[in-house]
Amino acid sequence: MEGKKIASTFTCIAMSQPEKSKIFDSHMICNGGDATGTWTSVWGCNGQQATGMGCWGGLFGQTGVYANRRGVLSGSGKGTMQMGTGHWDK
Repeated sequence: MEGKKIASTFTCIAMSQPEKSKIFDSHMICNGGDATGTWTSVWGCNGQQATGMGCWGGLFGQTGVYANRRGVLSGSGKGTMQMGTGHWDK
């Protein structure tokens, strides 16, 4: 929000998808929050974390300043070096 960096915490779980019937290599869901509220994010990812992957997702605000808001996310990286961006819709 407003270009500020905010420290947050989150917990995620991911599942690989069947080889013959998939759009993404894996799907992931995360619950997160910071001092101002909580959210859930859902992701679709292609590639492997060890060799490089790209992910796209949606944000769903749950409480606080995020309540009833939606947004989008993207991320990419390799190994422990992951980067991404996103924004909340108004």
